[in-house]
Amino acid sequence: MVGSGRLGNKIVLQDVVNKTNKRAEMRKNCVLLKLTHPKSSAMLFPSGKVVCTGQFTEEGLKAAAQKVAQLLKHIDFHVSLSDFQLENVIGRADAGFRILVEELALRYPDVTTVCLPACT
Repeated sequence: MVGSGRLGNKIVLQDVVNKTNKRAEMRKNCVLLKLTHPKSSAMLFPSGKVVCTGQFTEEGLKAAAQKVAQLLKHIDFHVSLSDFQLENVIGRADAGFRILVEELALRYPDVTTVCLPACT
């Protein structure tokens, strides 16, 4: 699952990296935080947006985002989590037979871009 929310203030990414003792990794346009409790990952953007992944429930995702806000408050950022929402859910199942994605894309071209974006 993937969820996102707003922290209410802009974030200085380099300050987060410097003050989190190896828990944060600088990326091109965000900071990647690895959380242990709840076990998840969070991307922080300079705009104050946070995107969390790695949980199996919406409550777990929200708890991870709240943990990020708590961590940022601890290192002197004035933030509060708001507008948290579920963005994406991924599932898997064993169909018991092989599914040929390319054939599905050819047979159902009108839904290919929605369901199978990698086939376009």
